[in-house]
Amino acid sequence: MPVFISRHNNRRFAVIQPLSRQGGAAVEFAIVLPILMTLALGAIDFGRIYSTSIVLRSATRVGAEQGATHRLTPLTQVVWENRVRTAIQDEMQGVPQFNSAQLSISIASSTNAAGQPQVEVSTHYPFQTIVDWPGLPRTVSLAARVSMEQYR
Repeated sequence: MPVFISRHNNRRFAVIQPLSRQGGAAVEFAIVLPILMTLALGAIDFGRIYSTSIVLRSATRVGAEQGATHRLTPLTQVVWENRVRTAIQDEMQGVPQFNSAQLSISIASSTNAAGQPQVEVSTHYPFQTIVDWPGLPRTVSLAARVSMEQYR
């Protein structure tokens, strides 16, 4: 640090002047920026995965409700399954960049222990992150399963 000698009433005083800190903020910002960007992108990816998971569970529930409210017979099975699939795909349209070809839907009809007919719907959808995180998979497989008794 520079030292300046000042005179006041014939006395000498040493005054220490701090160096200029003009570039200090820029250096600190350059160090912190990659950390902030990593945290921001991580939060965005986590939020997107969670949001897509919620929509997938909701779509599966909507498909199961569609199957539970319409009676299945051997003559109407194809139409019934198409209605369930359409209800699920319509619900998934809210997901940004949704690709219906990647959505896997499994529909099963059975009878429970009480003799009541029930429908079980399972869905799987692969989700891709924005960033290829080191040590983490780029594609996350989201799945949901809902079982409901038929009541009509």
